[in-house]
Amino acid sequence: MKRISTLTLLSVFFVTASFAQLRIGILGGVHQSEITETNNLPNWSSIKDNYSPRTSGHFGFIADLPFGKKGTVCFQPAVIFSGKGRKYAETWIQPYMIHSN
Repeated sequence: MKRISTLTLLSVFFVTASFAQLRIGILGGVHQSEITETNNLPNWSSIKDNYSPRTSGHFGFIADLPFGKKGTVCFQPAVIFSGKGRKYAETWIQPYMIHSN
């Protein structure tokens, strides 16, 4: 992982030195993800209502690297973290216990 990070930083540095028009930005936002599925598993209809959408976010960095001096064609690498998936919650009902003395 360190090797990939080092190579990325070095390539951004060399591109920055060769082109004066390098632009770097920060991006982020909030989103809600949900998985919709249908299947034929036994008891699926009884547990599918336990799933709910998950509110998460995404954030990262984006760069704009032009290929020429005019900057009409650019390469836009980005590193983005995005939360995905769904939540599962099951309610457990405790049976009522009657204690006799």
